Amino acid sequence: MDRPELPESEIFAFIRQRVTMIITRNNAFSNLIRLHDDRLGTHGSFGLEFQSLPADYLAEISRQIAFVSAFLGGFAATFLATLLMVKSEKRIAGWVLGCVAFSASAFIVSVVAAVTLIVVSHPSVPRNVSAGASTAPARVVCILSFVLGIYSLLASVGISGWLRSRNVGLATSISGGLGLILVTWAITGFG
Repeated sequence: MDRPELPESEIFAFIRQRVTMIITRNNAFSNLIRLHDDRLGTHGSFGLEFQSLPADYLAEISRQIAFVSAFLGGFAATFLATLLMVKSEKRIAGWVLGCVAFSASAFIVSVVAAVTLIVVSHPSVPRNVSAGASTAPARVVCILSFVLGIYSLLASVGISGWLRSRNVGLATSISGGLGLILVTWAITGFG
């Protein structure tokens, strides 16, 4: 059965609507995503309206995310290096390696985006740096890569036990699944 073709503009409008709905529903991270810095004159991307927050608040949130991302990225990279030394013919090993590699990469991207936000939101930023800088894309990249890094790290922890045995696999799957549920609950503002 053929599906009806939608014009590209309708597809992008649908995607933009869904992304906006997901982002604005998540209270804890919506403040970072929906920002508007009056001093820099930045505006939202993807049609999102950014909430007005002081630059020092944005810088502090970015510092915290950069710190946690650097820590978890280092953990993911260590986990990746350890798993690369394991000789396993199981198919699940590829999934674990893929999740850990994606997690490490996502945390690196999150750190870079957070540092960009810190630099641009500093009170002494030179005018030529702040004039052309739109922080909206950096905010979106920062938070999305941070959340995806956490989810993929928890997924890799959850499936890594299957490399050892069924019992260890069940234990790590339960702990990883519980972690995914709790992180999702925290992201949505414990609501």
